[in-house]
Amino acid sequence: MDLSQYQFTLRSYMPGVAGGRIAPETVALLAGRIRTLDAVAQLPIQEQRRLTAGEPIAVRAPDGAVVSRSLADLTWTEAARVIRDGRILTPAEQELTLRRMSNSRARRRSGRPPRVAIDGNGLTLRVGTHEIPMERLLAALRAHGYEVSR
Repeated sequence: MDLSQYQFTLRSYMPGVAGGRIAPETVALLAGRIRTLDAVAQLPIQEQRRLTAGEPIAVRAPDGAVVSRSLADLTWTEAARVIRDGRILTPAEQELTLRRMSNSRARRRSGRPPRVAIDGNGLTLRVGTHEIPMERLLAALRAHGYEVSR
């Protein structure tokens, strides 16, 4: 059936469905979750059907535990961590991904520190490219127990 005249979000998946590369039940299950659908659509169609039928996926949680999740219960971050390059990663491979992510967060930013300045009339604090109204800064300091005087 030619659906090219219709405007809808899932239109780009129809050639894959028609060509047998994407299971229609996968599109139906993940219709509201486009990024997860993009990841799952890269899997072989047998895998898509197996997962859409409810077979659980072993997911390594950030705390190190391995939990079973169905495709319908998978969050986007879990899907991105579990499904890579058209295959489902093992829990050991997911552990490596989690380590890389935590290492990249822990790395210090190199380069010059941001410039800190107060505008000429004293109403705005500028940190790098961000501006903070002085009354918000003073209110936050007072809320945390700092004495603010001029």
